[in-house]
Amino acid sequence: MYFVRVIVRLKTGNPDILKKIIEPALSLPHGLKLGKLCVDATNERFFAASLKTSLAGSVIVEPVVNSESIEYLGQSMSYKSYLGNLMIETFDDGYIALPNEQWIKDDLRRVIQDKGTFDCELGENGEHGDVFDAIKLSIHALRGKGGPVSAAAAPAGHGDLHQGGQRPGIKNPLLRKIRRKISMYQR
Repeated sequence: MYFVRVIVRLKTGNPDILKKIIEPALSLPHGLKLGKLCVDATNERFFAASLKTSLAGSVIVEPVVNSESIEYLGQSMSYKSYLGNLMIETFDDGYIALPNEQWIKDDLRRVIQDKGTFDCELGENGEHGDVFDAIKLSIHALRGKGGPVSAAAAPAGHGDLHQGGQRPGIKNPLLRKIRRKISMYQR
């Protein structure tokens, strides 16, 4: 289940403002960590590359260019088609929970599936499916692979034996109390 908790809509040409909006997601409470951030780099490749560089070490940033191809289940398609279909299928299956706001519904309804790709009608205030794009990128970030994987071998030997060749037994601080109660009932 994907819960869309925050959707921000703004128009700015200042990349520093966008970086300030992203910063709270990099310092989440309770030990939570942002695993990956996908950025639409179709029209703003320089910004996406700059963001990736500035956030290096904090989070994995994946620039996504909608016109580039991806291979999925042996079929080549554009990222726009792949991610759009991924979002539609996830939404149709009922796995996306959205805030109940009219502007979100309106923006999602602007997107039209046409011949395997997606088009969008331009709204009166310049809306053009940005909510749709943001959700599809966030699903891709959550489902996609993260950073490098590492593994280390477990030490070899007789780990189950304690000194003297005996098993260490159960290490449970409540075990003594339980044994006392059992022995009381056995008398």
